[in-house]
Amino acid sequence: MQPTTTFNGTPTAYYLKGSFNNWGTTDPFRTTQDSDIISVTKNLSAGTYTFKININSAWYGNNGTIQDTTKKTSNGGRVMSTGEGDCTLVASGGTYIFKSSYVHK
Repeated sequence: MQPTTTFNGTPTAYYLKGSFNNWGTTDPFRTTQDSDIISVTKNLSAGTYTFKININSAWYGNNGTIQDTTKKTSNGGRVMSTGEGDCTLVASGGTYIFKSSYVHK
């Protein structure tokens, strides 16, 4: 799953927060200097989860639902915007890689 956010400046705190981690800061996205693509890997049990991206204390969401597939990927991505609700993942269980990219304004 690769959500895209539009962000002004450079993120200093970039987290995946959701029902799978009690909306906490245990899942920071990992960045590199070579790319604006960052990721978090989660092992999830079967179930329905809600999540958002939190950048420098600002919330980015998408009201959509991601249905689990046998590939467990969503190459189309989601645009995550401020003022939007939680994104929902219906998972069959396994390892999930949440990728994100941000657009510099």
